[in-house]
Amino acid sequence: MKEAMSKNNDPKVELPFSYLVKILSRYVQEHVTYESLQAKITNTFRKSSNEQMPEWSKKSQEELCKKADSEVIRKLKERIANRGK
Repeated sequence: MKEAMSKNNDPKVELPFSYLVKILSRYVQEHVTYESLQAKITNTFRKSSNEQMPEWSKKSQEELCKKADSEVIRKLKERIANRGK
């Protein structure tokens, strides 16, 4: 890492290596390996969800798409028409 920084001592070029150096030096001090980082990422990325399926999803397609009763539709239209009165 220091070699890369020494090769880029051009004052016109600002390379943000200090943050990366701090992270990598901490990993070296804690003996962190690439495999342990990958295991940590993959273990937390995909956790299975054990939620119950909603009741409406258990109904058949015909039951979900059935037409409303004409009497119910008529009453609803009356309520909408008389809403502002």
